[in-house]
Amino acid sequence: MTTVNWEREPGEKIEEFVAAMLLIEHPHGNRITPSRGDQGVDTWIRNPDG
Repeated sequence: MTTVNWEREPGEKIEEFVAAMLLIEHPHGNRITPSRGDQGVDTWIRNPDG
């Protein structure tokens, strides 16, 4: 396995990676495309209790 130096990676690439890992675990979630007014939300995963 290769070690990743996260400090050298651009923020967008890290966000894409984290979103991909979350969506593998929670396939019912959605990745939010960049937009203004989303208050920084990148991935949306609804809990069973809402």
